Order: sequence, then C-alpha cells, then structure tokens
Amino acid sequence: MSDDSDVTLTEAKPAYIWVRPVIDWAAHLAKVNAFRAIHGTNWDSVLIADAGCGSLDDLPHFSHPTFACAPRDSVFGGNLLASLFHNVAGHTKLLVVHNPGVATAIPTVMDNEVTIKKGAQIPLLFGAAQKGCAMAIDFCVAVGILPQDFATRSKLVCGIEVYLDPTATDAERIQDNIIVAVVNAIVLAVTGGTSPENAFAACKAPHVFAGDVPPMLAPDLKALGLVA
Repeated sequence: MSDDSDVTLTEAKPAYIWVRPVIDWAAHLAKVNAFRAIHGTNWDSVLIADAGCGSLDDLPHFSHPTFACAPRDSVFGGNLLASLFHNVAGHTKLLVVHNPGVATAIPTVMDNEVTIKKGAQIPLLFGAAQKGCAMAIDFCVAVGILPQDFATRSKLVCGIEVYLDPTATDAERIQDNIIVAVVNAIVLAVTGGTSPENAFAACKAPHVFAGDVPPMLAPDLKALGLVA
C-alpha cells in the first residue's frame, strides 16, 4: 500500500459562471439629478472618467473604458475629431455607429487601447465593442444623463477608449460589459468625477492588477489636524 500521508489536497476553484449585468438606471438618475440640483450642468468643460465592469475571474472580458465629452470647438474636442483621420497600424479610430449609416445621437470617437494584432480581435472590436459603446451613449441620451436637445448635442463630441484583450472570445460578454462600464463612466464624468474623499480612501487599497504590492502608508489626516 502506498503512503499518501505527504500528499496535500487542494480544493479545485469552481468554474466562473457569467451572469448578464443589469444597469440600475434609477440609482444613476438619482445621483445625476442630485449633483445637478447643487452644481447645475456645464457642457462647456471637458468631462472625463473611467469605470469598469466584469469579474477578475473572467479577465479577458473585463471592461475598463475611458469616457470623455467636450465641446467640438475646444482644443480637446477638436483634436478628438481630427484623430479620426490620423490612424496608425493596430489603432483604428472610428465614428461609433449602431450599424453603417446609423450613428449615435452625439458623435462619438472610439479608439482601442491595445494594439490589434490578431484577426480574431477585429470583428469583436468593430462589432460587439463598438455596438456596446453606441448603446451606452444613446441609453444615456434617452434617459437624460447626456443631453437630448439638438442645440446642445450639436456642440459636443464624445470619446471612448476601449481595451479588448487579445484572448477575449465571447461577443456577448464584451458587449454587455462595455455597455455597463461606459454608462458607469458617463455617470461619473457628468457628476464631477471621483471625489477627493473617495480618491483618498482608494489610496489605502492595492491596485487590482498590482499583485501583492501593498500601498504606501497614507498620511494620518487626524494626527495632522486636518480632520476632526
């Protein structure tokens, strides 16, 4: 009989099960309306934020886009539009459409953060990822998070940087995660971005992609007499 006393058994990690995400529109609208009640709405500035959606157990389909909105006649907005005509190999900027000839209510430029090297990425980027960006923009127009009136829409341009992992394969996960992540980014952008309090609190947590690297010890605001 063999001696198995030195064998250590580890429990197998359960397989990841994906569930389609659901957007809490009521919560988004409550946050946007509460912010606007205090600060109003300013479409003359550059609004920018990033957000995420997905699971780190399904990293190839995790979405963390950056959203920006600016006046077309601003330096940022003008450069964003001009970038449509200055593509480089592996990074194709495009005007987001639902289908050829059917663009978003606010012109939106999409760019890919990762260099496209594999042919399999192309239909996922220009199909599922682009469609997800288009839906996120127009969902937010439809509910009033982004402007609905023509006068305001005609002065704005949006931009979305997306990351499409070379190993991603599931179009549905790509599309849904991008929709939710872009909507989250839009809401964050139009409500002033990350607050100083939330940003400082985040300093105390390690970055999700930084492994075991601990954050530096944060200053003790109470000891410094900066908070009660």
